[in-house]
Formats: sequence, structure tokens, C-alpha cells
Amino acid sequence: MKVTLTRLKNRFRLLCLVIPPETRSNSTTDATFPLHLTIPPTYPLSPPTLSFTSLALPIHANIHPKTGALCLDLLTPAAWSPAYTLATTLEAVQRLLAEPNADSPLDVDVAVLMRSGDDVAVEGLVRWGVWKGRREGESGRST
Repeated sequence: MKVTLTRLKNRFRLLCLVIPPETRSNSTTDATFPLHLTIPPTYPLSPPTLSFTSLALPIHANIHPKTGALCLDLLTPAAWSPAYTLATTLEAVQRLLAEPNADSPLDVDVAVLMRSGDDVAVEGLVRWGVWKGRREGESGRST
């Protein structure tokens, strides 16, 4: 995961370029998905906010298909602990991408396919999303 840091008023915003787990071993697939991580002024007492950009969203049961928001317990105020670091937070995102949770979906369509055991359809959607993300990254716009 590549990370760049930009400073905003009273908080920080990181731009992380996430490589989906399915493409790490395949050097011919170079899709990345931009993930914005905003650090609030009350960090580490409050969790950062994370969302994928709407231009290139990974298709995933725990990522909202329109907003790019993530469903990750670690990011809720009730589950957050000041002991969590930005590194452990990003590692949790990587684990979530590798191990979707169909019981807590933001993309219900993907979760239904997962629950029905249609792994071929889920894999096809993910591959299409990686292809789409790569194309949008090249063109700089949504197709």
C-alpha cells in the first residue's frame, strides 16, 4: 500500500493506494484503489474516517457501492481504542479486503451472492471491478 500525506485545516488526510489482494501475485494486473483516510483533531481518542474514492471502487460486500464507505467495526467509536495505530487500521482494511463479511454488508448484492455460495459470480464481479478500476485510473474518469 502506498501512502501520501496532505495537511488540511485542523486534521490530516492520507491518500492510500490500495492493491486488492487478488492482484498481489499477478504482476500484469496493476489496479489500485484510492482510499482516503482522514485523521480527526481528537485522534487517537477518536477513530479516523476512511472511504474509497467514488471514481474507482472495489466491488466488495463491506464497501458501499456508491459512497466508498467501509463497514469495519474497528472504525466505530464503540470499538475504537487509542492503542490502534494508523498502521494497524490500514492492516485491518487489508484483512477486510481479503476476507469479506457477508453478515455485515454495505453492498447487499455481493453479500447475497456470497451467502448463496456463488463464488464464480463473486469472483467475476471482483475481477470486473479490478479491470474497471484500472481503466478509470488510466483515464482519470469514471466509465
